[in-house]
Amino acid sequence: MLIAPVRGFVFLATTKTGSTAIESAFGPYSQTVQRNSPRLKHTRYAKFERYLAPFLAANGWPRETYEVVCAFREPIDWLHSWWRYRSREEIADSSHRAHKNYTGNVSMEEFARAYINDTHQFARVGRQAQMVQARPKQHAIDPSSATSGSTYLLSSSARRWARMSRWAT
Repeated sequence: MLIAPVRGFVFLATTKTGSTAIESAFGPYSQTVQRNSPRLKHTRYAKFERYLAPFLAANGWPRETYEVVCAFREPIDWLHSWWRYRSREEIADSSHRAHKNYTGNVSMEEFARAYINDTHQFARVGRQAQMVQARPKQHAIDPSSATSGSTYLLSSSARRWARMSRWAT
């Protein structure tokens, strides 16, 4: 997650969408970069609105002064990335804490079926749409943050972010 209200944006890091590369590129222009704790790095929009937006508002950045954006990945590509990630050799060992998520012994098709039918722990990876769901009576996520295709940010945000590389810090 990147918090850069001075630059007019907050970037919520959706898992398996290239968010680490985005954070590397735009981190120097952010007031806060959350990298180390996956639970904080991948804060969902509803939690952002409930906890972080009021904090930012209390410190001079009301919600209407910045966009909240995130990246999405084409769903099958996203699921394939999860399958590859969970098939890493290091978690094949049954003593590894993440072994219950190991997919090295299942095909991508089996993984996809388990994901769709929610039948196995190893395929419980959430849904990208959960990242952007607002709680009742909350602001909705900024519409320019949703897109289709491979990993993209919509052009209005991407163009503004690209200009940041020319901004002085």
